[in-house]
Amino acid sequence: MTRGGAHDSGVPLGRELVALAESAMSLDPAAIDAARQTLLLAAGPEVLVDAAAVIGNFDRMNRIADAIGLPLDGPVDAISSDIQDELSLRE
Repeated sequence: MTRGGAHDSGVPLGRELVALAESAMSLDPAAIDAARQTLLLAAGPEVLVDAAAVIGNFDRMNRIADAIGLPLDGPVDAISSDIQDELSLRE
């Protein structure tokens, strides 16, 4: 599930950070472990912990938004309308 890891964003450690984020989205323990080890070796434990905290925070914010029923913004609503209809998510 590569979304952008091959692209060089110019951000220091960008490839390693994207690989960690993408592996977290994949829920594949082996991919997560490999990405975690790569970032740890490249940047050290503090950067790894900060990156994991950012990933966890995004997950938390999405769960809160879903739980309280915040509406999707226009572009997200438009690109997800088919799946919303298929899953009967519209009120």
